[in-house]
Amino acid sequence: MPAALTIVLVLVSGSPSDDGGRADAFTPAIVKATRAALGPGTRIVVKTEETMPADADAVRLGADAHADAVVEVAWTEPEHLRSTIRVQRPSASRWVERDLGFRAIDDPVERSRTVALTIVSMLPEYEGRAVESPPSEPANRNGRPPPEGKGTPNGEGAPNRAGRKPSPGAGRSSDERSEERVEPEPADVRVDRREGRPARHRTAVTAFGAMGLGSGDGGESGGGGVDFRQALGSFLTVRVGASARFGLESPGDVSARHYASALGMAIVPVSSEDGRASLDVRVDGLVALEDFALSRDGGTEHLHKLMPGADAVLEGSYYFVRGAALVLGGGAEALFGRTEIFSGGRRVATLKPVRPVLELGIRFGF
Repeated sequence: MPAALTIVLVLVSGSPSDDGGRADAFTPAIVKATRAALGPGTRIVVKTEETMPADADAVRLGADAHADAVVEVAWTEPEHLRSTIRVQRPSASRWVERDLGFRAIDDPVERSRTVALTIVSMLPEYEGRAVESPPSEPANRNGRPPPEGKGTPNGEGAPNRAGRKPSPGAGRSSDERSEERVEPEPADVRVDRREGRPARHRTAVTAFGAMGLGSGDGGESGGGGVDFRQALGSFLTVRVGASARFGLESPGDVSARHYASALGMAIVPVSSEDGRASLDVRVDGLVALEDFALSRDGGTEHLHKLMPGADAVLEGSYYFVRGAALVLGGGAEALFGRTEIFSGGRRVATLKPVRPVLELGIRFGF
């Protein structure tokens, strides 16, 4: 006997719950048809929201319920003529998304059943779990024709009282649909199959250009770097990075190079509802190597200094395509120590320990 299946079903009505109960006409039908298709032992935890929750919040609901899948169903208001369905499993970081369109004359229960069958098709590993049971309509077993408006056994019934031919699947009990489990989509339903974008990729690599701004000390520098990030939770990421910058306005006859390795973390205090945009706060510990090349007597003398440091950067990111985001950051970098540059026995510059930094890059999420 298969283990019990648990689904967190987040229903987004797009309107307050006091809208006359219109959204409630769809909720019980979706739950009933989903449970019928996946088996009576399926546990469905229903959450009703007025707006689509952030992906991280939806995932947290699934974790709290120990769910095998999180399903979001959002209706357009007030007609309920379009539905967006999103599914995520704890074993995968990506969401799968489908859109359904309906006609105004489509019965709300049939729309809900179509949504339920689409949910099942997005969870193919759980198909076949339904427990077979005898048909619930004895009249069909003794050879008598089905009642008017319920259709023939093959789903091609005659027009009902409203003069409309029932859609495929109308008139069959939930048990009969469970046994068949493969329903053709009605001709009036338009399905757009595409994978949704994750709010936070668990693994990401960023390539960025960087600039250190001077404060009148000749310490301006430009360059770039890369970093690797691994998510530890919905709002916390560990980061390892390396960068190199070269002096743009070196003091005197000095050429400065700045190399740094970083280890730190980033938190995500703000993110958009669709997960494409977010604001990160990043803090790193640094180990920096300052390399100065001094021109002297027709030759070049190199001076090196290894220094600890830290940085704090505010980053904004936007996923313009799936898996790739534009990242812009700004903050400050501090090196713990005093840096003075001497040439020919005289001090030519004193570099300030704290300077502003700007970063612009591309992040690739996996």
